Amino acid sequence: MANGEVEAPAGHMVDRVGVAMLGSRSSATAEQEEAFCDAYHTYYPHVFRYLRRRTDEQSAMDATADTFLVAWRRRNDMPGETSCLPWLYGVARRVLSNQRRSQRRWRALTTKIAATSGRCDPSIEERVIHDDRTQAVIDAMAKLRPDDQELLRLAEWEGLSHAEIGVAVGCSTHAVDQRMYRAMKRLAAELPHDWSEPDRTPEEGPS
Repeated sequence: MANGEVEAPAGHMVDRVGVAMLGSRSSATAEQEEAFCDAYHTYYPHVFRYLRRRTDEQSAMDATADTFLVAWRRRNDMPGETSCLPWLYGVARRVLSNQRRSQRRWRALTTKIAATSGRCDPSIEERVIHDDRTQAVIDAMAKLRPDDQELLRLAEWEGLSHAEIGVAVGCSTHAVDQRMYRAMKRLAAELPHDWSEPDRTPEEGPS
């Protein structure tokens, strides 16, 4: 599957995250503030890339800012280093879902403006160099349920283990094992009969 590599804006810092921190700094311990700043500087590019693979650049930047705003407000719930990134992906996933809901009423206007200007932000697929085999996977993925698509993207694009995916989507590792197995079967069913991936061995599903 395509990695969908995208670059985070170089040196981009989200001003409103700093404002939010200043507004509630008195309620944070020094340890919490240091842990949040470390997570922000370490994982900002990862969260941005996660979101950029799923939406346009400006929306990804806004959603990244909102993700870290939520993380700051929920700093008491922020896990340690091992689980921090999957947890942030889970926050970003919910932020993006809320963002999409709020944007639906503007969709027709945005489409009209894009058609009038003759320009639009390139899609994720247009940003990724891929061949016919990768296109076949993209086409097959589009036929799956959104939840199945997200599981496969977290595994392939973000490189998360099943345990880390469980943190991101809020379920147990065993549940991810079962859901991933079913998602892979559905994906295989949508692929052309002559498609194969000889260099990969799919994870064994539950017996």
